[in-house]
Amino acid sequence: MMSRLHARGLVLCAAVLFVMAVDAKSADGDVTALLATIKAVGKEGEGNVAAAKAWQKLVEHGPQVLVPVLAGLDGANVRAANWIRLAVDAIAEKALETKQVDAKQLEAFIRDKSHSGRGRRLAFEILRQVDATSPDRLLPDMLDDPSSELRREAIARVITKIEKLLESANKAAALDLLKKIFPHTRDRDQVDLVADHLAKLGVQVDLQKHYGIVNRWYIATPFDNSGQKGFDIAYPPEKRVDLNATYEGKNGTKVQWKMVSTDDPRGPC
Repeated sequence: MMSRLHARGLVLCAAVLFVMAVDAKSADGDVTALLATIKAVGKEGEGNVAAAKAWQKLVEHGPQVLVPVLAGLDGANVRAANWIRLAVDAIAEKALETKQVDAKQLEAFIRDKSHSGRGRRLAFEILRQVDATSPDRLLPDMLDDPSSELRREAIARVITKIEKLLESANKAAALDLLKKIFPHTRDRDQVDLVADHLAKLGVQVDLQKHYGIVNRWYIATPFDNSGQKGFDIAYPPEKRVDLNATYEGKNGTKVQWKMVSTDDPRGPC
């Protein structure tokens, strides 16, 4: 039979847990409101005074609100993102000092691709400081990540592996990895490097197709723009496109549509 003292202990424990749960809910609501205030900042300092006060209160909540504040970067404009980023830095610094970083919560946040790339990248850097093995778990799944920074690092790690394979003359394995990552490359330096490695292994890639370049288009020219008067005149091709039409152009010349194209891998720029 349960003793009276034991029963009272259980009741007190339940009461404490209830109070903690209520406090957590209250804190969540407070954080949501504070983030909303920060996200309301506008141009030319509009809302900055209120944002500064909200920022201070947000930081005072401490390590337990690190992930909710990171999530506050979702949908934030540039000005609000600067405020929230500073709050993340301050909260993370405290969390790292006191060893109160919830690694599992951070990893779950990073894996959730619905969050902003900025927030996930910050979370990734914080997690790396408390768990050196986290990049080995996370980056292999980030070759096509919506965050350009995380995707770049994921691809960079594979490129390092490829170069080691090439150094050891394991061309088959290197080629497999090159073919795997090329569709996911976006940054010019990585695209060029991977394409160059592929070419040396006998595989040519279509850089225009990769970049989504429009390499053929039609033009009708010249029309009179003396004194920049063409800005105020809508010439016939601007009103209606008829590739078979002939127009009167500058100085009475006949103008017809003609197709032009480029072989430049980066298009007409």
